[in-house]
Amino acid sequence: MVDRDFVLKWAHLNRNPNPRDRQIIEEQRRVNEALIAEWQAEQERKNAALAARPVSHTRLTVAPRYAQGIARNSHA
Repeated sequence: MVDRDFVLKWAHLNRNPNPRDRQIIEEQRRVNEALIAEWQAEQERKNAALAARPVSHTRLTVAPRYAQGIARNSHA
């Protein structure tokens, strides 16, 4: 019995893994690709929802009490 965690932990160091190790690595690669595809699809859905929101093009303004700037001491 091959320890799956051990194989995956050291897979990057093994240039010619045995067939069982290669099978474990390929299974994990497929699982990872499926997860990444799921995350990308979720992000695309979020981006589409964000793009569909109406955008207000009003300018941001400074509140009247701050429009005059910061009062400075005349000591300097």
